[in-house]
Amino acid sequence: MKRKYTHTQKELKELFISNGEGLIYRINNKNGDALLTPKLATNFHKGTGRNRVYINGHHVSNAYVVHTIENGDFDQSLDIEHDDCDKLNDKPGNLRTATISQNNMNRKNIDNGVIKFRGVTMVKNSDKSRVRIKLDRTEKYLGLCDNHIEGAIMYNVAAVKFHKEFATLNIIPGHQIWNSDCLTQEMITHVN
Repeated sequence: MKRKYTHTQKELKELFISNGEGLIYRINNKNGDALLTPKLATNFHKGTGRNRVYINGHHVSNAYVVHTIENGDFDQSLDIEHDDCDKLNDKPGNLRTATISQNNMNRKNIDNGVIKFRGVTMVKNSDKSRVRIKLDRTEKYLGLCDNHIEGAIMYNVAAVKFHKEFATLNIIPGHQIWNSDCLTQEMITHVN
C-alpha cells in the first residue's frame, strides 16, 4: 500500500504532540512558540469510523500520526494495525506495523447471518459445517465438522499455527480452547 501523503517523524513533531493516550494536539508555532494549551487535532470521521488529523489540506489517519510520532519513521509499504481490532484505540501500545495480509488476519469476526464464528460456514443441504482459513489471499480448506463449535475450534488451532501473533480467534462460550494459551503444540502441529 503506497500512501499518498507521507510525513517524517520530524515533520509531525513540529506540528503535533501526542498525549500518549492516542490523542494528537496541534502546536501553534507561527511565532516559533508552542501554545500553552495545545488544540486537540484528532477528530472522528463517520464514514471510515476512524480518528483522523488534518495536515496541509489532507486528512491523515490519527493512528499513522501517533505511531510515527511515538515510534519513528517506518516502511511506508506497511500499514498501521490495531492490535485489539478497535479502530478508535490509537494508544501507542495498541498500534503496530503490518502488511495488508497481516492486517486482514486481525479483523473482527463477521456475522454471516447463520454462524457467528470466523472461518465457519454451513454446508448447503447438510447439517455439517465447513471450515476454511485465508492465507496470503488464498483460501485453505481445513475440513468438515459435525457442528459449528467444532469448526470454530478447528479454525482457532489453524489461526494460531498460520497467523501467529496476528491471529484473531473465535470466542466460544463455555470453551477455554479459544484462548491461544490453552492450545497445545500437539494440537497446532496436527493441522496440515
